[in-house]
Amino acid sequence: MHRIPPLRASYRWRRASAIAALALLVTTVSAAQPSAADKETARTLIGEGQKKFNAEDYQGALISWKGADDIMKVPTTGLRVGKAYEKVGKLVEALDVWLRVMRSQPKPGESKLFAKAREEAKGLAAAVTKRIPSVK
Repeated sequence: MHRIPPLRASYRWRRASAIAALALLVTTVSAAQPSAADKETARTLIGEGQKKFNAEDYQGALISWKGADDIMKVPTTGLRVGKAYEKVGKLVEALDVWLRVMRSQPKPGESKLFAKAREEAKGLAAAVTKRIPSVK
């Protein structure tokens, strides 16, 4: 049986840990910053979702808007996802998304539309809460 000397095993462990940490860092940074192509895809999905929403295809709008929100993760996309959830009758999911939107922290230099989306989400969350059934 071949045994790895303790010093060499320790080196391998540290090397594997460093690689894992680097991979996590790269994933986190890339997830936080969508590329130009990702942003264009999100814009396309928002447009498609709006057309579907206007045509009362709320499930289709939900799919498109969720795709855009998965890419961008900004208040304006989340607001739309909540609206589509509400239209398909998933009130708890709508509330959950709107709470996430209203709790999102403002970032320096962000669009004024994001602040407006947070305020709108606050009102929508309050209204939908009254419609969610509960047991007393």
